[in-house]
Amino acid sequence: MSFFRDILNTVQSWRRRRGTARSRPRAGVQVEQMEHRQVLSVTFTGNAVADIPDNGSPGTAIIQNPNRIVPPDPMLANLIKVSGFDISSIRMKYDPAMDILDVAFGQPGNQKTIPEFPVIAGDADNNLNGGTVSPAVTAVQPLFQDYPTLGGSETMAVFLDLDQDSIPDVVAGISNDPGAGKLYQVAEAVPNPLNPSTTAPGFGTPLQDNTGFAFYQDTDPSRGAFEFKIIRFSELYLAQTGQPLKADSVLNVGAFAGSADDFTPELFITASPVSFGVNPISPDCPPLSPPVKINPHQHRHVNTAHPNFVRVTVFGTSGFDVTRIDTDSVRFGGAEPEFFFRLNANRDEFLDVTYVFRGDTLNLPPGKQLASITGLYNDAATGKVVPFESGQIIFVRDSSSYSPADQAAQARRLDQHAAQMGSIPNFVSRRARERNVDLVLADVVTQRTVERQATRPTVKIATRQAAVREQTPAPAIAPRGPAAFRSQQTARIQALAQRRIEQATVAAMAPPTVRIDMAGHSLPKVPTTKRLSLASQWESDLGELASDVALAR
Repeated sequence: MSFFRDILNTVQSWRRRRGTARSRPRAGVQVEQMEHRQVLSVTFTGNAVADIPDNGSPGTAIIQNPNRIVPPDPMLANLIKVSGFDISSIRMKYDPAMDILDVAFGQPGNQKTIPEFPVIAGDADNNLNGGTVSPAVTAVQPLFQDYPTLGGSETMAVFLDLDQDSIPDVVAGISNDPGAGKLYQVAEAVPNPLNPSTTAPGFGTPLQDNTGFAFYQDTDPSRGAFEFKIIRFSELYLAQTGQPLKADSVLNVGAFAGSADDFTPELFITASPVSFGVNPISPDCPPLSPPVKINPHQHRHVNTAHPNFVRVTVFGTSGFDVTRIDTDSVRFGGAEPEFFFRLNANRDEFLDVTYVFRGDTLNLPPGKQLASITGLYNDAATGKVVPFESGQIIFVRDSSSYSPADQAAQARRLDQHAAQMGSIPNFVSRRARERNVDLVLADVVTQRTVERQATRPTVKIATRQAAVREQTPAPAIAPRGPAAFRSQQTARIQALAQRRIEQATVAAMAPPTVRIDMAGHSLPKVPTTKRLSLASQWESDLGELASDVALAR
């Protein structure tokens, strides 16, 4: 322990050298409160159109904005074709079960990348980085500023006129009020007394009980949208209007964005009426939240760049029977499980279930985050189907975490292991027996599924050719005596020797097989030279043993 204590003392005694620049961490959009209704009703990825598509589904509302903002200076306008404060659509999705209103700002294409992505939210000069300014722009206007993560004087928010009196009631987003924090927040709107319907409102008293979480990053054009959640939306609507939220309730929604230091006019989208067309579902109690573990064998690291298996175990408790989960409703990162199996994982008196997902099908942004598994549960106590959700802090790695050489090596390994297996390894069969699972040879190689049966599950595993060994018939009852015993022993040894030699020869000539464990991980192959040496050793040992028996006769 002294070694680790020395390292800790060294780190704690570190001081910045004189004359060196002080590092300034970049502020990010954060949220300080998480609760059960902040489930990923919409999994934010930074792609507004993909996260909230305009497909006409219940609960969806899209407001289009055809107007654009451009710098009045012709030289700046020639350099900045699209502003990061230009909003082309306000995209909303209301989840009645979770009572969450998801909001995402759609923005026009950046006219720079191939394929063309939307301009990054808050990227004032459209240089594909929301925290820096292009040298060409500063050459024209030295005072031009582009603050990281919507900092400084930058703002981007939506306002809600819930009672349709042309006066904003609630505002949600990033404020630019003097002295205000730069965290995402939901607050009471402070309307302009002279022009409340045509001027951006300010941020008043924070509404912490309605503030969900926000997704925003300003360095990746492929996921540069500003997205956020307003939780307990029906309660907010009731508090502001005195009326319950219904499927035919209408509210006005508008937006504003801009900066005081980008020499471009600020954007204001006049409020338009919307209706979500769904009634809120009032749960009898908060969604069930059983204990879970996500990829514990990988230290809660989830790889979404490769088709690795990701295990999510839901633990049964005295009030949560895992056999009553609706398996078809289970989702993690927006993906369905590839298969599942039930077992006693933590060795208590309650059955547990493990859902296995493919990493490359998960829709999770990279980095440290709270990821949740959701689904429906048939509650035996109430006779109702209720939602459940449980989360755990994990770290997600996508393709950006790997170099091109690593990605090429992974592709070669996948091609090499794409061949079907030649046989089922013994240790796999042993583990299956320990877990009361039947292994059956199948013809499909890329998918291993679990068939639900009344007694035991069956795991299908693909194979090239099943190795069939003929059963040696039991020897007939021979007369007793020393001579008969020596004859029987000689015959058994010779048969065993011949069988071992044949097995070793077949193993040596067969193509290399891919061995897997129950989690789908490939194991090292036995080299052909080693098989040949084993065959020779078996033949030599058994031959000597047979000779010794013959001499003993």
